[in-house]
Amino acid sequence: MRKNILGKGTLVILLLISYVYSAPHAFAFIGSGNYLWTKQTAAGARTWLNIVSSSDGSILAAPDLNGYIYVSTTTGATWTPETSAGSRIWATMGMSSNGAVMVDAAQGSDIYVSTTTGATWTDETGPGAKTWIATAASSNGTVMAAAPDSGDIYVSTTTGATWTDETGSGSRSWETVAVSGNGSVIVGAVWGGDLYVSTTTGATWTHVTSIPAQDWVNVAMSSDGSHIVAVSYSDSTFTTTNGTVWISTDSGATWTQNTNIGLNGWYVVGVTPDGQEIGLGAGNVYGNINPTPPALGHFYTSMDGGAHWTEEAQLGQDAWNGVAFSSDGKHLAVVSSDIWTGIETYGSLPGVFSPPVAPTLQVSVQSSTSASVQLSSLQDNGISTIGYAYAASGVATTTRSFPAGGQTSLSGPIIGLSCGTTYSIWGFATNTLGTTNSTTQTFTTQACADGQTPQNNSSTGLNGGASQAPSPTIKLATSHPATAAATTTPAATSTPVFPSNLKKGDSGEKVIALQDFLIRLATGPAAAALASSGASGYFGTLTKAALVELQKTAGISPASGYFGPFTRLYIRSHF
Repeated sequence: MRKNILGKGTLVILLLISYVYSAPHAFAFIGSGNYLWTKQTAAGARTWLNIVSSSDGSILAAPDLNGYIYVSTTTGATWTPETSAGSRIWATMGMSSNGAVMVDAAQGSDIYVSTTTGATWTDETGPGAKTWIATAASSNGTVMAAAPDSGDIYVSTTTGATWTDETGSGSRSWETVAVSGNGSVIVGAVWGGDLYVSTTTGATWTHVTSIPAQDWVNVAMSSDGSHIVAVSYSDSTFTTTNGTVWISTDSGATWTQNTNIGLNGWYVVGVTPDGQEIGLGAGNVYGNINPTPPALGHFYTSMDGGAHWTEEAQLGQDAWNGVAFSSDGKHLAVVSSDIWTGIETYGSLPGVFSPPVAPTLQVSVQSSTSASVQLSSLQDNGISTIGYAYAASGVATTTRSFPAGGQTSLSGPIIGLSCGTTYSIWGFATNTLGTTNSTTQTFTTQACADGQTPQNNSSTGLNGGASQAPSPTIKLATSHPATAAATTTPAATSTPVFPSNLKKGDSGEKVIALQDFLIRLATGPAAAALASSGASGYFGTLTKAALVELQKTAGISPASGYFGPFTRLYIRSHF
């Protein structure tokens, strides 16, 4: 790939920008998306070229651009540099679905094949030494393809033992190559050129002329080769970061540009075997474009074949170089200078193998009746609920819990405390295997001012028979208090409970409930437009605009029209 060719004094600079949902004096949630992410630091920060995964996600392999191929058999927790293949300038690699067979090629050298999960490698000298750019393999590892920077695509149907120069592909400046799971469909893409498709395991090729030439960088496809996704870094105008996403659902016979995601400097794409879940990343750090500093981009996932997209905000911005799914889409791995693994949370909580790691809690006294609390270091181990609890002598324990939604921190104020009183406080995180508490801390509110006395709390606990003191409340302040005060739910109208996140494209009863609420709230012209249309049950442009209107009024940032944990918490606390 253009991004793989060294020798130009390439300087790689990478940075990670966290994506934070916040509002003044409100609880701040970090992270949103369809996956819970963990940075796998055991392999170190390197110039990772791409990443491949076994069908169950347990075996991962990633080549260092100018180093070794690294293999993990522990879903990314630990890594081994496979030194028997040598330290080389690698191309992008391929792997069988069981993780046993791997293929890669070195630039200016040969193709290398392993049938032992990377433990040993064979130098396949047949095709000769070339400036190899990309390799790929079928699900059983029998069919392999290798593309050079200049020349024909080579195909093996013998797990790399023998290779055929597929002259029908043409001698071109290839950028990437992909092989379907069944090995019948092979797609090659040219930087500054076109796509070429073979549905005969490389024997014959079709030149895709329906799409204008552009800087293609990556191709991925379903197991049967029917669903193909191709992405470019720049479109036919060859304008930097003006790339496009194209999808075929008939093995490359016809193509449709996916305009739901828009133009960007797309660089990597991966799909599940059924072609329905797609991972898409932008950014570039190498090659002809060679921006300094590098062009950073977001990473997105789609759970419905590209109809709707969700930003994996926890990953921030980076220069994404590779993506690999497990066959069921429950596991996803991506690489930049770091390796990240994600566990799918879309629709339901992922599999959980241990109770949560204890969160870190910090508390700070603000006044005689208030304090601030922060929970951090929340690990992504299928956490469903986070929160804290506090109590004082003779005061019932107060517990505040919130849906996790993938966030890794929680912070905000507690008001309505008793002056001059010592409280014990602890944080907690819950998943399907239990609840883990942080270390218990104590804090004492400031002394009572003139005319102020401690609350007369005689309750001995939640199970005590005496009357319980009024619970302190969490108050979410807004940046427009006067406006917010005027926008309250009409009397005698109940506020619905919103248990899950919603976004544009969703539909159903939950969307109807949200639309009814926005219409009743009547925040402004966008809500009025929604009211004129009615609660249709589809989260479309009118619903998003009304939600953005509410978020701006409440001071929720960003006012993106995404109905997530922060907006749900605001509604629960204010109405």
